[in-house]
Amino acid sequence: MAVVALFAIGFAASDEEESSNSESSTPKTEQKQESEADRKAREQKEKEKQQEKKKKQIAEEGYKHGYEAGFSCNYHEYETFHWDRMARQDYTAWHDAPTSSEEKELYQIFEKNYLRGVEEGYKAQN
Repeated sequence: MAVVALFAIGFAASDEEESSNSESSTPKTEQKQESEADRKAREQKEKEKQQEKKKKQIAEEGYKHGYEAGFSCNYHEYETFHWDRMARQDYTAWHDAPTSSEEKELYQIFEKNYLRGVEEGYKAQN
């Protein structure tokens, strides 16, 4: 009888241990899912940071090329050139023609800063 009682106590303790183990595995799964969400959020932030860096780089590049073009032109060229076409030619010389909406946005940033650079470059020489 004593042996049977010991086995019964051992089995009961074993069942409690198994149920506590299965309960503790659930929080680990939730933690894993949270870390996956954190990872995705971190990757999204990194992607946005890289996009902003690229936009800034394109803006600086556009301004620099425009400034050089404006600085080296005369009054007649400044007044008659189609500077938007020049921006397009300059952009496609350094980058592929934009095909996606993101690339088109980058081109618009380049063109805007190119035109600003042309104006400021021309004014700087006169």
